[in-house]
Amino acid sequence: MRRLGREATLGVTIVGVVLLGLAVELAVGEVRPSAKAVVGGPRFEERALFCPPGLVDGKSFAVAAPAEDRVSLGLEPARPDRVQLDPGHIFIQELPGSAATDVVGYGGPVRAGALVRTQEPIVGEAAARCSDRASSHWFFASGASTLGVDERLMLYNPFPDEAVVRVTFLTETGEERKGGLADIPVPSKSSTEIRVENFIALERTLAVRIDTKRGRVVAWRMLFDNPEGGPTGVQMSLGATATSDTWFFPDGAVGPGVDERISIMNPGTEEARVNVSLTGDGELIQPEDLVGLEITPGTARTISLNDVLKGDQKDLGGVSAVVQSTNGVGIVAERSIRYNTSTVSGSAAEVGSPRTSTAWLVPAATLNPSTDTIVVMNPGSTPAEVSLELLFDRRAPLSPEAIQSREVPPGGRLKIGVGQWTELATAMIRVESTAPVVVERFSYSAVPDDVAAVMGFPLE
Repeated sequence: MRRLGREATLGVTIVGVVLLGLAVELAVGEVRPSAKAVVGGPRFEERALFCPPGLVDGKSFAVAAPAEDRVSLGLEPARPDRVQLDPGHIFIQELPGSAATDVVGYGGPVRAGALVRTQEPIVGEAAARCSDRASSHWFFASGASTLGVDERLMLYNPFPDEAVVRVTFLTETGEERKGGLADIPVPSKSSTEIRVENFIALERTLAVRIDTKRGRVVAWRMLFDNPEGGPTGVQMSLGATATSDTWFFPDGAVGPGVDERISIMNPGTEEARVNVSLTGDGELIQPEDLVGLEITPGTARTISLNDVLKGDQKDLGGVSAVVQSTNGVGIVAERSIRYNTSTVSGSAAEVGSPRTSTAWLVPAATLNPSTDTIVVMNPGSTPAEVSLELLFDRRAPLSPEAIQSREVPPGGRLKIGVGQWTELATAMIRVESTAPVVVERFSYSAVPDDVAAVMGFPLE
């Protein structure tokens, strides 16, 4: 297992999907209503998850249910039959081609995550959650259109009628609207890819707002990162469907060979005043430059932690972050990170979590992780004890004593290595806590030498 100082590696690597969590995230969009029907007498619930289109190299996914109910899965259009999902197990399916996929749970709710493996334009892997909703609004705070960056927006319409969307860019100086992005059609049961570099160039800070004029869609962001001097990597993230005044990032890192950046966008009509606070090993860090940041309406800002930390703070190793609007104006925050060390390299990004929970279902970040870690952040004022259960497709679930009742102090963070039990296998992880926490997963894959990050699904 490879490690970076005291921290696990974030990641973006591979072709796969992982079905997670029961509960929905607070904060966002519309949820597709559950439908009840009768099949052979018993009642069942039907809920759909929407998984992103992949590239021609294909993709995979894994599925799990948060409860112990027996669930059957519909995988549309991947296969015509239903698949049984046994309690305590996950289901993994490789999907050839690039079509988006609907995962439907019959008998109970399910969650899923997606991974894609790429050979072109660069070699890499990336992970993102599947969405439990389609929405009229989507937001991405991180992004760029500089040399060496190829950013793409992937829009999926799971419904019978065509959707039409408008894309707006937010930069440090204001909104940028392009005529070619005012009326983008997204056909029924199809996906549309938008290559950002075709519409706007040479922007180091480039947030995205997507609004539908008709219908609802699901949106992911993919970025092929090939900066001069490296490292290369692939980023992928599911967008946010609403703003929040608080965003949590359990994992992150500062130190030699690491470049972590936090991007903040304000899509509203009032100025947001924002604080960014960091937590290292047992200490709260509040850089002066990250207090009272003014994010004017229709703008975005990207902050490099290397630029704001001073002295010994630059060698903290692992850090968690909280991004908070102190005047109640809604914002969206996303973290990107590059590793370029002798042990790991790669690039990853993830939108923060706007909420805490006492139960989480965490997707896999890579299919075959060389390093596999769970990072738990406790932003509350009381200690939390967390316990993990590992779920596999063919193996029995594992609850090793070493990862039970682990304490996370108030305002603290805990990194838990699980690679010795996942053993290069795809696994989903249930996390239970005695107090509300936030959970994120990071993995590094030696082949193709990339990292991946995925936020868990809150179950309460």
